[in-house]
Amino acid sequence: MLPVKQSINLYSGEFKPPEVPASIKLLGQVCGVVLGASLVSFVSLWSMQVFYQADLAEQQQQQSLLSERLAELTAAMPKRNPDASLQQRLDREKEAIVKRRKVIEYLRNDDLNDGSSFVGPVGQLAKQDVDGIWLQRFSILNGGQDVELFGVAKQPQLVSQYLQQLSTRPAYQGRAFRQIDVQRSQRSNWSEFFLSTRKEEPKTLVEQHL
Repeated sequence: MLPVKQSINLYSGEFKPPEVPASIKLLGQVCGVVLGASLVSFVSLWSMQVFYQADLAEQQQQQSLLSERLAELTAAMPKRNPDASLQQRLDREKEAIVKRRKVIEYLRNDDLNDGSSFVGPVGQLAKQDVDGIWLQRFSILNGGQDVELFGVAKQPQLVSQYLQQLSTRPAYQGRAFRQIDVQRSQRSNWSEFFLSTRKEEPKTLVEQHL
């Protein structure tokens, strides 16, 4: 019997591996692209987070150093006491306001009327307004015939200005201030003044304090 020879073509279609559908290939490519993009985004976000955390830590450290430095400078600054002369001036101004209010209340008193010999002199004293002059108290003497004024002036020459303005008031026209005494205060740089229209000590005294 003769031997039988048989040949097989391995390149025939039946021996070829099955081909993957194009849709599956496209899906795989899309998944690969998405996965790659996600990985890149994750790495970028992680890098940014690390950078910002380091920057924030550095800023917090600088802020802490600045706060410590500020505390040191504040502690090293000398403590300042309030100016004594300025405080005295503020006290005088407050006192002057209180006194002027008392004058207004006095003028509104029902016991006073237009015929009173005190209404004119007292009311027109309240209208005096010379910057640098503070009237501390006044006295109405001899039934309203004489007036005494006590106060302080920032400068001595302001007393003359005060008298000139006062002489223009109707209640003081024709009144001559025979006693004028201006002296430097021993307690401050201000001047204390005393003005009076009387010549001698009166027998009766009606005194009003501002």
